[in-house]
This record gives sequence, C-alpha cells and structure tokens, in this order.
Amino acid sequence: MVVCVCVCVCVCSQGGLNKDMIVELANGSLAVVVEVADDVVKLDANNMMAGKTLVFELEVLGIAKPPAEDAEGVVAAAAAQNGAAQ
Repeated sequence: MVVCVCVCVCVCSQGGLNKDMIVELANGSLAVVVEVADDVVKLDANNMMAGKTLVFELEVLGIAKPPAEDAEGVVAAAAAQNGAAQ
C-alpha cells in the first residue's frame, strides 16, 4: 500500500521564483514551487522522495536463534499486546 500526502503551503510572492524551482524554507527543509501568481506562491513541501519507488538489495549474512529466555519474553509481550488490542 502506498500513501501519498500532499503538503502545500501558500506564501506571499517575493519575485524571482519560477515553477519547479526548489527552495529552502526557514526551517531548513526543501520545497518545490508548484504555482506562481502575482501575489501568492504555492509550494509543495513533501519529501523529495514522496511517491517514488524504493528498491533495496539486501544480503542475509546469517540467521541466529534468540536465547530461550528472550524468545519467551517476546512471545509473552506479543500475547499481552494482542490482548490489549482486542
């Protein structure tokens, strides 16, 4: 399942901004200029990777069994969590 949320911000036009330009916001994050009007600029402040497909290539180096006491603790925690969720 892919979830995309569009965060758009409107700010007063200061001039010199063009559509598709990447700008840095006061908090240091980046935004893309979506629309420029005479008095308002619409920015998309989503992460630049939003909506992109990521592919990870992994190599499994080994599989270790947890010690018995750790496994029992995990099973007990999962059972407690399932009981609380019902």
